[in-house]
Parts: sequence; C-alpha cells; structure tokens
Amino acid sequence: MASKPKPKMSGFRSQAINGGNQAKTVNTVQTVKDKSVEAVEKTPVQKKKVKRDTFTFPENEHQEIERMIKKLARKGRMLNKSEVVRLGLLALKQLGEKELAELSDSIDRVKQGRR
Repeated sequence: MASKPKPKMSGFRSQAINGGNQAKTVNTVQTVKDKSVEAVEKTPVQKKKVKRDTFTFPENEHQEIERMIKKLARKGRMLNKSEVVRLGLLALKQLGEKELAELSDSIDRVKQGRR
C-alpha cells in the first residue's frame, strides 16, 4: 500500500533555531518575486492573570449593565458583564481626582453581601 505524499505549504515553514541554550521558533517567509527570505521571530503570548471576585449592585444598576450590554451588541460589540464593568473602570481612570471624588458622592452605599 503506497502512502499519500504530504501536501507542501507554499511559502511558509516553521523551523527551530538553537540560540545558545534556548530554542526559538522562527517563521520563514519566501517572497515569490525576488526569492528573498526573511525571518520573523515569534514572541510567545503571555496570558494576563485574572482574579475572580463578586460584587453587590443595586438592582437598577445591575439592569443598567444589562442595558449597556444590549446597546453595545447593537453596535456589533459582544461584551459580558465583567467586560462592561472593566470598561467603566477604564472610563473612571481617565477622570481627575476631584471629578472622581465628586462622582463617588452620587452613588448609594450598599452593605456588602446584601441582596
């Protein structure tokens, strides 16, 4: 029984290059016109650490998060609750200290863990 020849990848191949004690993965790209070869080093993608937490929201503010999710979805942005809260944090980071202090006076204090 004859085995099928493996299909060739045109123009792209990965190879391991030993640089001292470390092995690096390099993509080699061949251009068709001038037959030149350039090596582009891949950088490993590092995952950001995340921390799980729970929050207590008044019901009307929780509904506002849901409204924001729907509003963003209509614009083609599919976000979850956590991402909406992070988006709010990003917006708050752009405020000055005085503006942030004034804004903090406008929310009601909620006892932690209360429903």
